[in-house]
Amino acid sequence: MFFPRKWLLMVAGEKLHVDKSPERFVNVVTGGELKIHLPNPKEYTHHGNAEGLLILHHSRTDTVCLLNPLTMAFVDLPAMAAVHDADVALRGLPSDVRLDEHSIEAAGVVAEGNIPATVVLSLKSGMHTAIVCAKPGDVVWRAVDTSCADEIECELPAIEGGLSLNGRFFVPTRAGDVLALELRPQPKLTLFVARHGSGGDDGEAHEGGLNERYYLAPSGKDDANAGMIMVRSWGPGYIYFDTFAVDVSNTSVSVHEMDGTDTTVFRPSITVRSSAFPHVEANTAYLEGCMDILFHGDDM
Repeated sequence: MFFPRKWLLMVAGEKLHVDKSPERFVNVVTGGELKIHLPNPKEYTHHGNAEGLLILHHSRTDTVCLLNPLTMAFVDLPAMAAVHDADVALRGLPSDVRLDEHSIEAAGVVAEGNIPATVVLSLKSGMHTAIVCAKPGDVVWRAVDTSCADEIECELPAIEGGLSLNGRFFVPTRAGDVLALELRPQPKLTLFVARHGSGGDDGEAHEGGLNERYYLAPSGKDDANAGMIMVRSWGPGYIYFDTFAVDVSNTSVSVHEMDGTDTTVFRPSITVRSSAFPHVEANTAYLEGCMDILFHGDDM
């Protein structure tokens, strides 16, 4: 499967154009632009990216679709209506919790060996988080066992969001650990690396807190084992941050200094090369909802 990983769909407020005009894509490394006509936005809505692939929802059929914007290859996934039943079967969510296309917090594509590529959706509704997966051609979603995160005692969701990276899907916990999705024998999250083991800023084991959030973003490097940046945010509006480097090859985490890296992170999960975008601040992590900075000088 070809992943247009370096291309980012630039849509203000995640809304596609409704006047049949092409959508703007930017290359996160070079800053180059493409204009691409996407499927009819009156029928399809955009709900996330997975390594450059677009997650769309078809309003008439309720199906989730995966689109490669460079090749226009298009595959259908199960209906969103089936997500709720799949998740309740495993986790026993309250019957009044509804998970639909608007619940999508993150998406990913997992490719393990000879298994067909599997699409992953990380969903959030109120205080509840669920993860489901399906392969193209499936008619039902499979619930992912997230019980390994249940030991985190917190009034807020223990896990949120996620990052698709080089055919794997990773999820940060509120305590700063990184979980990985394994498909066999049954889909489940497993501990990938524990930040507890690296110690906090003062050398003590870190326990996380109600006023902290963790995000995962690509490192911005080109090699296949480039790893991830983990951003820890805290304070009013989560305005303060520090960063950690997650080494995927060695399953380790260490303090990461952004200075001189020529990277800028847009939370929750986008990394661009700072020098390719003159309107962004280099070597920093922007708050959520600040993607409009990349539109500087353009009509949104």
